[in-house]
Amino acid sequence: MTIEEYFQFGFYRLPPDERKEFIPDRERFLLCDRMNKAENRILFDNKALTYGKFQQFYKRDVLGVDIPGHEKFNQVLSRYAGKVKAFLQRHHEFILKPIDGSLGAGVSLWNVDETVSDQVVEKLLKTFVKKNKGGFVLEEKICQVPKMAELHPKSVNTVRMNTVRFDDRIEVLHPFLRIGRGDSIVDNAGAGGIIATLDENGRVKAAADENGVFYNRLDDIGLDIIGWQVPCWKEMVDFVKQLAMVIPSNRYTGWDIALTDKGWCMVEGNTRAQFVWQIPDRVGFRSEINNILAELGL
Repeated sequence: MTIEEYFQFGFYRLPPDERKEFIPDRERFLLCDRMNKAENRILFDNKALTYGKFQQFYKRDVLGVDIPGHEKFNQVLSRYAGKVKAFLQRHHEFILKPIDGSLGAGVSLWNVDETVSDQVVEKLLKTFVKKNKGGFVLEEKICQVPKMAELHPKSVNTVRMNTVRFDDRIEVLHPFLRIGRGDSIVDNAGAGGIIATLDENGRVKAAADENGVFYNRLDDIGLDIIGWQVPCWKEMVDFVKQLAMVIPSNRYTGWDIALTDKGWCMVEGNTRAQFVWQIPDRVGFRSEINNILAELGL
């Protein structure tokens, strides 16, 4: 355990047998890699490749710009200037993400008010490439439904739905709500957001941040969070089970999904999805994951 995890999990108040149930982050990588093939991780780690595989589930416009290490800017400009220009003409407000980013790092909201000329495109491409050496994705901004926006209007507040694909079924595992805080446009706990674990009906049962601070109420907006109901819960469960069917060899996946007026849409998929629900629930995951691995024959 890291010193951060020691306090996140409340080890200072737990006996040794309960401490052993918790799975630290370094062990999480090993467990996820046992359940998922390496080539699947490559697909999910590159957001452009992910979009290519799951395009029908995104329900919004996305453009991936993948930049090999040897490629010069003039080559990038030649390959992508037309596509970027067309995207900006369709969406003057958009989200920029590193192509291989995680934890919300490097995600930014952009507005292009001026005419999208070739000169503007070249200038923006230079800026995007400078910020993201390996490439980036441009995404149409997600407009979440008012019920989800009430949690934190500045960020898209998503649900992390973890799925385990057994031979005969798909099960949802420890879903949790992710809530942005302050001026952040992302809801990731690593960026200061709140993790709110959900029961089998989609109601919040516990909420905490990665500093181990617990919340019963979001004081900045005057909302009681415990018992808050995620809307369209059954539709969401059905949606993530469809996602889990796309790559059968990926046994464990963490799906980030958002609710819009078009229904639930995919934001990202993660083959090494964190076990951060252990923080608010203060219950370890070891016995449960051991049973899962046994049934999977791993």
